[in-house]
Amino acid sequence: MFYVIGKVFTAFLHPIMWLIIYLLYSTHWHKPLKSKWTYILFILAFLSSNKVFVNQIGLILENQYCIPKSNLPKTAVVLGGYCDFDSDRQNITFYPAADRLFKAAWLYKTKLVSTIILSGGSASANKRPESEIAFSYLQSIGIATKDVICETKSINTFQNALFSKSYFNAGDSITLITSAFHMPRAVAVFKNQGFIPIAYPTNFTTCGTTSFVFTDYFVPSTLALLNFDMYIKEFMGIFAYKLSGKL
Repeated sequence: MFYVIGKVFTAFLHPIMWLIIYLLYSTHWHKPLKSKWTYILFILAFLSSNKVFVNQIGLILENQYCIPKSNLPKTAVVLGGYCDFDSDRQNITFYPAADRLFKAAWLYKTKLVSTIILSGGSASANKRPESEIAFSYLQSIGIATKDVICETKSINTFQNALFSKSYFNAGDSITLITSAFHMPRAVAVFKNQGFIPIAYPTNFTTCGTTSFVFTDYFVPSTLALLNFDMYIKEFMGIFAYKLSGKL
């Protein structure tokens, strides 16, 4: 229930959603908003699709942790949200966050970690848990079955930490693997559950200011719009977790 409510609420964080509402309102009732609200709405639309502005927002999240080079805890916990199984094509579909899984496999292959815990279930009772799907992939690339553990019940960050506790002792150190923008919340949640997490951020979505070209400062970008949506949802997630005492 709360999962559905959260999805509905976050839908109204989309600038495009507000533009659609504005167009429907002004077209159907023939009552355009006051000019100041129109300007505010279009400024929001511009900023949320501007590569440079959105990048600065993302850096607030992604610059909090760097990639460690050595001395990692030997057990890696990989948070879900990166793959699914396409039943029509009988194939695994990887999402952009799949870098989490690929980095875990690389750390294992280079002997920086020796055990991988895949944390991720399914929001639908009719779907196969994500961790089991990822497990089959790791098997296919030669990672030993005995070195992979599937946690199949969690559907959010808090549950990732809560349900992973059964595999550890209090105060254990872990290599925590998730997307860079998501790492601040993940680290805080795992610390709150008694872990000592060493952050290993993946799939960075931001870049340095020297990476931009002149047109990036004023030409709208659909990628920036997607990233803006992702960052705002993450900030809302942090806020909600603080209110509920999960951080």
